[in-house]
Amino acid sequence: MNTNTNGNGFDRTWTQVREMIESGRVDEARHVLMRLSSRTPQLQNALGVCWMRLGESARALELYRGMVLHNGGLDIRPEALPSAKINFATALLLSGNVSGCEDALESTGMDGEGVARLRGAIANWRANLGFVRRWLVKLYGTNNEKVVLSFPPGEL
Repeated sequence: MNTNTNGNGFDRTWTQVREMIESGRVDEARHVLMRLSSRTPQLQNALGVCWMRLGESARALELYRGMVLHNGGLDIRPEALPSAKINFATALLLSGNVSGCEDALESTGMDGEGVARLRGAIANWRANLGFVRRWLVKLYGTNNEKVVLSFPPGEL
């Protein structure tokens, strides 16, 4: 595979990586992405999707923090890829930070299918909490919560 990310090389690489991820060959796509000498934001985003789908949410979260947040800050950069913003929120959720995911979604001001799916997963998780647990979450927030997604994580 040509790992050149300029011009047609980028298009070819992006198409192949996207097809690998969509067909479930996520580890293969990760290996291709890791071998690239340079990565566009789109290819970095794809690597984060690979990490999430391979159960490496901490690695994905680290990658998305660098892509989405202002240096050393907590504010989301408006110019960041929309898919990376959603994936940052997803990585927070998969890392057990439900309230962080909700805050990230709120601060992006985005709607759409990806945001709706995340909000739906959180609503479903909350609906399945017992009364006392739901009350405690409301009072104290969340920490290391396991929210199960009914869809593969990550937006390309």
